[in-house]
Amino acid sequence: MPTVSIIIPTYNRQKYITESILSILNQDYTDFEIIVSDNASSDNTEEAVKSISDKRIHYYRNTENIGVAKNHNRALELCNGKYVQFFSDDDIMLDGCLRNNVDILDTYSNVGLVHSDIYIIGSSGEIISNTHWADSVWKKWSTIHSKSRLFLKKEYHGYLYKIHNLICMPSVMIRKDSISTIGYMDLDLKLTIDWDFWLKLTLFYDVYYTNRKLVSYRVHSNSITNNMKSDDLKQEIEFIKNRLEKKFPDKVLIKRNKFDDLLQNSRFYSDYSYYRVLRILLKKILINK
Repeated sequence: MPTVSIIIPTYNRQKYITESILSILNQDYTDFEIIVSDNASSDNTEEAVKSISDKRIHYYRNTENIGVAKNHNRALELCNGKYVQFFSDDDIMLDGCLRNNVDILDTYSNVGLVHSDIYIIGSSGEIISNTHWADSVWKKWSTIHSKSRLFLKKEYHGYLYKIHNLICMPSVMIRKDSISTIGYMDLDLKLTIDWDFWLKLTLFYDVYYTNRKLVSYRVHSNSITNNMKSDDLKQEIEFIKNRLEKKFPDKVLIKRNKFDDLLQNSRFYSDYSYYRVLRILLKKILINK
């Protein structure tokens, strides 16, 4: 059995998937398998994958499109490794990514999620930004993530819960057995399946962040993140928080209240520095009425 299973859920990525797979095969860490779960692509994705000759690549094709979350779950179910590296069909894995993540999970038994800094690249592979996209969501990102470090679960769960997703999925490695604790990805979600998954993981496991750029994250017109609608996103956020409270009542680390609910829908919610100030002011206004 391989130590690491690398999952690549894919759909119509003939243009990029070859480069993505080759970037994995070029890693200095070699004890892995690649699980490609093709969600019934209508282009030549299958031919692109099968053109690469390596016994560590396992290609599976769905007979019909089963949706993003279910396709991720199918890939996870097919994994044989002790650890699971999430990856995308259009991103590039940089030198040392797998070895770094494996070494951390081998060293820290309490860590259940490892992620790292990234480059942001365009459709042609050009570097758009040297800064993690979370820096535009939260002003304290660069300060708190200025060095590689271990975060206790309660601390990182709080960041995720209050600020939203700060983790780039293709940089993530988890323990396969953690799925038996938190379950698979939620099929009721479309836009926030990864954020929900990280929230559940951080109820039980600590997080390690590596301040090295180990992935080039591609942004282009067909990216899911470029097609999110704000109203749909707000609905999913509300759904996730309610589901957490119902599913893990004894593990919930943050108790919601009416002030959080009111601010959650404000335009300041994505910036925690504004959020904290407004929460205090709103609380004083409502209490003093």
